[in-house]
Amino acid sequence: MTPLSKRNHHERDDHIYMDRKSHVYFLDGQPMRLSGTGLKAKFMPAFVQEDILKGMFQGRGKTYRNPREFAAHDTIYPGKNKKYQEMNRLQILDSWTSAADLGTHIHDRIEGYLDNADKIWAAEDRATRLAVLRMGGCPKGMTGDEIRQGQGSESTRHDDVFEQFLKFEDDWTTKQGWKVYRVEWMLWDEDLEMAGTADAVYRRKMADGKWEYCIVDWKRSAATLHAVGDWKNKTCLHPIQGIPNSKIGGYNIQVNMYASVLRRCYGINVTKYCIVQFRAGMGSHLVFQAMADIRGLVEDGLFGSWREYLKTMQQVEEWEEREGGLYDDLPGSSRPLRYGAADEYD
Repeated sequence: MTPLSKRNHHERDDHIYMDRKSHVYFLDGQPMRLSGTGLKAKFMPAFVQEDILKGMFQGRGKTYRNPREFAAHDTIYPGKNKKYQEMNRLQILDSWTSAADLGTHIHDRIEGYLDNADKIWAAEDRATRLAVLRMGGCPKGMTGDEIRQGQGSESTRHDDVFEQFLKFEDDWTTKQGWKVYRVEWMLWDEDLEMAGTADAVYRRKMADGKWEYCIVDWKRSAATLHAVGDWKNKTCLHPIQGIPNSKIGGYNIQVNMYASVLRRCYGINVTKYCIVQFRAGMGSHLVFQAMADIRGLVEDGLFGSWREYLKTMQQVEEWEEREGGLYDDLPGSSRPLRYGAADEYD
């Protein structure tokens, strides 16, 4: 357990864990049907690397077995996007992989910092703040004294993105009164057969003495996020077609999903959502107040539609067990596959 998960432990934490290699969640030792990311993806046309590359290079004709085979050509990117100038297909594909790795890296560093926040701020403690800023992070387990003395490996040194996080944290806690409650919190919903991880949950005390909670989602991206669709302004699939099929549209779906799980299953009243974008080399972060107005689309539309699918699948499985045969074998019948390979673990 981490410091925050010990202090703000919830009994449901004892039943869930995730295998990081396969990204499969296990509930009491049994694999969950899918992750929150997997459920969201079933309602959003996918980001297909091969299709994106073909569009960037005006690719036509031959169909390749996978994106890397398609990318194994020396043609230089012909477009105007400065990010990809002088790069061939393979280099662009590798840059997407590297970007994902950098996103994971900043998540880990933020988690280490927030989970050790009490140690860091135990002193008065401007000196510690400056030391953390110089080092670019807080390795898990380091004390405030060790940080002030400048200890730490090369991987913890100054980083523009982490500096942006510290600026956000200073404003969020000092000026707005939010305090971190949990980080990398694994959540699960038995009815939806789904589990996922919330990046961070903050809370602050209101005037009436009650707590209000906010989910925060960290995103690292050089380009500014926009609400418009990334796929020629297309929207998500029915019944949440009111949400744009864009990066920020997907992030909004996810924070609303986890907020709903916290309200229904954990008794935590999440009232605010925000997406924090860190932009390497840009000197500042951006905070997006997430789309709370899509709560109904997520809870009634997405979750409702998924529950109907699970109900149908249960009926099919019960029939197969009772009759000793496969539903697919009946004339004119087939398993409901509206959401694709839903029985595979995401």
